Amino acid sequence: MAKPIIAILGLGLRGASMGLALQREEATFEIVGHDRDPQATQAAKRSGAVHRTEWNLHNACEGADMIVLALPFAELEEMLGHIAEDLKPGALVFALVSLMQPTIDLADRLLPSHAHFVVGRPVLSGVGGQLEQRADLFEEIVFALAPGLQTEADAVQLASDYVERVGATPFFVDAAEHDGIVAGVEQLPQLLAAILMRQASAAPGWREARRLAGRQFAHATELGQSAEQILAALEPNRANLLHRLRALHTEMEAWMQWLAGEPGSAARSATAGPAGGSAAESPAGQLPAGEAAAPTNGHVGRKATDKDGDTAADPLLKALTEATRARADWETSAILKKWEELPQNDAPKSGESGFLRQMFFGNLMGRRGGDSRDRSDKR
Repeated sequence: MAKPIIAILGLGLRGASMGLALQREEATFEIVGHDRDPQATQAAKRSGAVHRTEWNLHNACEGADMIVLALPFAELEEMLGHIAEDLKPGALVFALVSLMQPTIDLADRLLPSHAHFVVGRPVLSGVGGQLEQRADLFEEIVFALAPGLQTEADAVQLASDYVERVGATPFFVDAAEHDGIVAGVEQLPQLLAAILMRQASAAPGWREARRLAGRQFAHATELGQSAEQILAALEPNRANLLHRLRALHTEMEAWMQWLAGEPGSAARSATAGPAGGSAAESPAGQLPAGEAAAPTNGHVGRKATDKDGDTAADPLLKALTEATRARADWETSAILKKWEELPQNDAPKSGESGFLRQMFFGNLMGRRGGDSRDRSDKR
């Protein structure tokens, strides 16, 4: 019997690392790689991330039981259109992107009904280690998953088992809710990087200032993608992003007020807007998907207080303290990869294991390290 085929389209950071991670234990499947960039293809071959590469896209997808799309969102529509005719019945297309609902909509429109589709987002923070191609890149990270509109439970379970095979923790989410959250933790920081870079480079003193811009500026203006790729991802999530921008505007007004006042002055101690932007609602008066009313952090309608109830505490210092503590807490969790509030979250139940899942996972890939526990124990 021929080996099952996993085709990885896109051999950059995520795609090549997927191939390496899949082979940390003995593989009874074949990994085929494809990338438009010949250098990426050659690098994947040298590192052993794939068993073979195909320059021709259709050849790469031919006979594939699972196709992993490790591509920017901007390239997805074209790619899905190209591979649609190559998908064999029952094949699973697994897209790794930052936006879920628009991706699911694209797949529903472009892929044939005999194929399955799951979208996933590996949460790679880069905290505690370099983001570089390596076999343990996904070890213990949160890997958000959402199935396509017509995807059967066995195919969803296959994607979940695949995620566990590469070392990550599957976390099933509502696609629209996920995109509302991503607007704040991924897209807003990226947009702010573009705003800061454009503002700084357009200032009259940029010729001199650029010589003095160091690590802080480099981190704050990291964009990570081309202008076209960024725009393609921002457009379908505009409503969520606009809500975040309005909330940020409210928060920035408070910080401007604090900075404008002299230390200890009445202006410095004046009331300010809420952190998190609960006052900035969407035009319809509703918070976007994934949002709950934000806490006020003690800034609304009263002077800032410290932990001992001292009303003379400087609100700017208090805000900075809150920010540094929150950042330290998040960084610690990201380094340890411990998110205690993360609920147990398994794939939707299926009936008897399907043929495709058995080919891949049988007793080989369902659990890493020989863990053969029944999933029903976790439900």
